[in-house]
Amino acid sequence: MVGRLVWTSWIIAVAASTLSCAQPAGGGQQEFASLPCDSMAGVLDKESVSYDPTTSSDEIHGSLKVTFTEPGAIHLFDIPSPYPHGYYTVTARLRSDKFKGNCGLVISLPKTNPSQNPPGHLMGTEDWITIQASTYTTERVDKVSLYLVADGPGTAWIDDIYVTVWVNWFRQEVPPPGMVGRSK
Repeated sequence: MVGRLVWTSWIIAVAASTLSCAQPAGGGQQEFASLPCDSMAGVLDKESVSYDPTTSSDEIHGSLKVTFTEPGAIHLFDIPSPYPHGYYTVTARLRSDKFKGNCGLVISLPKTNPSQNPPGHLMGTEDWITIQASTYTTERVDKVSLYLVADGPGTAWIDDIYVTVWVNWFRQEVPPPGMVGRSK
């Protein structure tokens, strides 16, 4: 009887530690995707996007170049999500040339509204800046979709994309990070 009790306790302890490793008990911010944009790997819209080996935010590798001839959205990536729900943030480096409008980043999750970040991060000709787009869901999602959007013609480059999720943020007393951001 004592052996069975010890064995059962051991199984419960191993199961609990395994489950706690899968997702932090208290939530927290987790980076789960890093896209250096140094090739066309994973790019969905290969007609609108090209690899530019001569332009990069880190001056080491190239970046992805997108030319808009009219307003629209270019579906860049679908990134598998290992998390059932959370507050998702995509951070990327962006550069623009001769935009006759605005260009920005939007993320979309299945069964939710896209991030409320309309084009407006870049206008005209700008050197590399860091931008963020965020959205959240309490529903289970299997992917994060990333779009580059513009409300006019121009050329943009995107580089060094990072995707993070604030797991269980809606159960936390600490609020998630800000909704949108821009920095040099």
